[in-house]
Amino acid sequence: MIKNLLAALIPWLCLTFLQAQAQSLPQKTAEITQDTIKKRVYYVWVNSPKYSGRYLWGITDSTITVGTSKKKSDIGLKTYTAEQVKWVKFRQKGGIGKRAGIGFLAGAAFGFLLGYAQGNDSNSCFVCFSAADKGLLSAMFLAPTGMIVGALVGGIKTKIPINGSRNTLAQQRAALEKYKMGQ
Repeated sequence: MIKNLLAALIPWLCLTFLQAQAQSLPQKTAEITQDTIKKRVYYVWVNSPKYSGRYLWGITDSTITVGTSKKKSDIGLKTYTAEQVKWVKFRQKGGIGKRAGIGFLAGAAFGFLLGYAQGNDSNSCFVCFSAADKGLLSAMFLAPTGMIVGALVGGIKTKIPINGSRNTLAQQRAALEKYKMGQ
């Protein structure tokens, strides 16, 4: 009975917690100033899955400028015209490691709760485990799985097609602006 109650209570508590966080989020963002916002940095690929530039520096209606340095003043900027660009891909810098860590923690927590919910074994068995032991064993197996899933999710790239067209680049400019350095 307690196992069933615990299995039903945990997802409900998680959803309640997430809903409470979502409702309080707009109040917190109003207090944040531009100086306290940590700027996200994105890696950039243009027309090739290989390295073609790391950071997006500039966008006009007809060109895209990418560079290999975080400083715009450094040499290494390359400008592509719209006719040269088939697509542009982006991935957040550090996203794989951050999401792998989150997946590891989520897998360990879920594994522990899953094992702990099974309860203690009876004393008549040959090898008996307590609920905490079952939780730790389950956490050991699900934590690496969560880490792998998190790394795969963190490695997903956002692809924006340009197809060598100035019109498409002009239409996609708003979407590209959020990946620009200094934004």
